[in-house]
Amino acid sequence: MDANEIVEENLRLMKSKARGGMEVLLAKESMGGTAGRFQGYSCAGANFHYDSQSGRILYFENLQDVPPEIRNRGRESIFKVAVNIAAAAERARAGKPPVDDLYHIVEYEPPSGIHPDAQEILRRTVSEYNRRFGFLRG
Repeated sequence: MDANEIVEENLRLMKSKARGGMEVLLAKESMGGTAGRFQGYSCAGANFHYDSQSGRILYFENLQDVPPEIRNRGRESIFKVAVNIAAAAERARAGKPPVDDLYHIVEYEPPSGIHPDAQEILRRTVSEYNRRFGFLRG
């Protein structure tokens, strides 16, 4: 699998509505707290496991809920994600379906000690997610 395919696979998992997807995890996370705020927006932490050689994201979930087979083969990291709660609430009040751009990754630095290709893939994944789906575009 080449770098572009891994980035696309990571993005699919981030947008997935299935267990192990980032947006599923964020929907149940509490806002603020230790994740704090960014430019007036509440933030949440999106914990994930990834392959340290390829940069492929394996699963999004809090450590205690990650299946053992994933926990044993992946490394853990976290995205700090700003959440546009006001937009979500406004759409819900109006009876409209949720929008696709409620989140924006505002903080992430790949850990040192992993393969340089994996670091680059994870950086590209964040950049592409924000470019395509983040609400702070432009």
